[in-house]
Amino acid sequence: MTFNPSSYVHSAKQTWDLKLQYDKFLAENPHLSAPFHVTGLEDLLPRQFPSQVAVHFAKSHEGKSTALRNAIFKAQRRVEDTDSMVAIISLEDSAETTATKFSMRYRDVSQYQDDQLLFIGNSFGMTSKDMGQLNVDNAIKSLEWGLQQLPGMKRYAHIFLDYVQIVPASQSAISRERRDQAMYVTKQLFDAAKQFQCPMDFASQALLKHSNTTYSGKMRIPGAGDLKEAAELYEIPHIAIAYWMPKRQADTPIGTTIDDGRWSFRVESNLVFIRIEKWRDQS
Repeated sequence: MTFNPSSYVHSAKQTWDLKLQYDKFLAENPHLSAPFHVTGLEDLLPRQFPSQVAVHFAKSHEGKSTALRNAIFKAQRRVEDTDSMVAIISLEDSAETTATKFSMRYRDVSQYQDDQLLFIGNSFGMTSKDMGQLNVDNAIKSLEWGLQQLPGMKRYAHIFLDYVQIVPASQSAISRERRDQAMYVTKQLFDAAKQFQCPMDFASQALLKHSNTTYSGKMRIPGAGDLKEAAELYEIPHIAIAYWMPKRQADTPIGTTIDDGRWSFRVESNLVFIRIEKWRDQS
């Protein structure tokens, strides 16, 4: 491909014109920008704008998939009565499990069936060979195909993937090594966010092999170093959000008091810490 500098070089006036075009696009499509998914924090953090990518990371069973489901539910409510829908690419939950979990959020479970939501993943009766075909390349093809099948829906308002480490290997990656696969998935999701012009969120495990961060105290909230399985998991996304549930640690069960000088609290069953590791490209 021949490099064309005109796509990259802009005068101050041109950058202002581009900003006005973007502002107009957002004003006409307010449902395409997402407030933070935790109730009470929406006004404390910036909105996630179209084409921005967020990674939600935590140790296994410490809240990343729950956080993603919460964001998905709120995104779906945001697109009601619009020509947009929300997409879930799930290697974690089946179609049947997804229906069960999301329908429980309504007083009347029949309301779930009207959700403007597209599920991409496995379902009852699929073989392991079937499931193994849903690599990131085929997931993106499925997103494209899904839009074609629903002519009333013009675009995606938000896309979610759960989670990177269990996405089947793609032959297009540099190799089948876990690091190269994770890097490839992250890059493809970044490109897909640009292609569909909507926010993209994905979950990733932290501390998958070993702790890359030395924890000297009891506040063991994952950080950037815990995504070094593939540096791109942290470097490519615009937003990185970590989750930590103290009750999951063997030495801090429910009822334990943690006091490290700066923090002092009692471990409860519903206690979760959220750390915004980075948030770039804010307006």
